[in-house]
Amino acid sequence: MVGLEPLSRFETDMVNTVDQALSIVNEVASLNLKIVPDTFHSNIEEKDIPASIRKIGKKMLCHVQGSEIDRETSGT
Repeated sequence: MVGLEPLSRFETDMVNTVDQALSIVNEVASLNLKIVPDTFHSNIEEKDIPASIRKIGKKMLCHVQGSEIDRETSGT
């Protein structure tokens, strides 16, 4: 399994949003390529983080990385 993680524009300009990641995963069309959203990067790039995760769906969701907006442990 390979997880494609959308990163913020401050890290890369290749894949920044869930929509861009979905486009790549759909084009590759492999059961072994999924998406790994990270709430730190999503906080910068996505308008609605929960909606973006739901958009990925269960079949394409590999893992979720959660953190506060300053990369600290969730809930701090």
